[in-house]
Amino acid sequence: MGNVLQNSHSGFEAIASSFGHSPTIGYHIDGAQALHTILDTPSGVGGIDAVRAPFGTFDQALTSFSWDSVILQPHYSYAATLGTDRASLLDFAALTNSQPRFYVMQVWPQQTWGNYQAFWDGSSPDIATTLMLPRREYYSNLMDSLPSGFNMVPTGEVFYALAERIDAGDFPELVGMSSFYRDSLHLSSLGSYVATATLFSTIYRQDITGLVAPAPYFNTQIVTPQLAAKLNSTIWDTILHSPYSGVNSMPIPEPSALFLSSCSALCWLGRIFARSPKDRTQKKYLGAVGYLLETRTLPHHFGIPAVKTTGTPWVMRTLSSIRTPPTARQG
Repeated sequence: MGNVLQNSHSGFEAIASSFGHSPTIGYHIDGAQALHTILDTPSGVGGIDAVRAPFGTFDQALTSFSWDSVILQPHYSYAATLGTDRASLLDFAALTNSQPRFYVMQVWPQQTWGNYQAFWDGSSPDIATTLMLPRREYYSNLMDSLPSGFNMVPTGEVFYALAERIDAGDFPELVGMSSFYRDSLHLSSLGSYVATATLFSTIYRQDITGLVAPAPYFNTQIVTPQLAAKLNSTIWDTILHSPYSGVNSMPIPEPSALFLSSCSALCWLGRIFARSPKDRTQKKYLGAVGYLLETRTLPHHFGIPAVKTTGTPWVMRTLSSIRTPPTARQG
């Protein structure tokens, strides 16, 4: 769920297939929208950019289907803040009629904002009114305020690590960080490969050593096997060392469905297991859904297990008044 700067679910499917997975994709995409905007306007601001049957818009997909994972992407538009992002993520979680693991997808800074590392390292106060900007401290403050059922796809952190390696001379084949962009914000084929591989590796908790860029979804004349190998090692190392990816803290679930969340500036995917309430036959789905952020009611109970459980669908109740988010991350 999100606003799309990069929509690479087909490339994600191809990467997943190379590791023996067969995800089906579903998504809710509303370009350039913040989470709270999407949450308040399921039909889209000016219309929905893309959804996939049979899931429909997020209000139908989250309430009528069961998911193993849901990917959400905060975006710096419509005055999104740390407070609205926190509340919106919890509100989306409250809509689910299952027990998914939620993933927050990191966005990368625009090229016009200056040096990548300097911007990413910039200050982002831990107060509700702090405007959403793709910075390490912003995401850390956001994740530390969420329950243990949330993890993060560290896309921005991967690009930071690549920027450091480029400066160290480890990528002489690249002219610089601009190689990952096709304009000031959107990713090039090379950048899309990095973002998509990061998403796949995080959701599947998969070491992607040996992965090559699948054509025609990525330009294989640019993303050569030799370059992909160097990118893959940076991606996996960053994921392993991320305190929020969950890769080192959760048992690996059996292959199931993917719920792709594609936001403005990035593509997010999450492993999901979807079952129609009318058809209990297990099916595999991958979905992309748009998120919104807004200060509204927070869940009364927010216990999300690390892996999917069976039995009675989990129902999350909401309070009529806002509760203060937890100050420390639980697990």
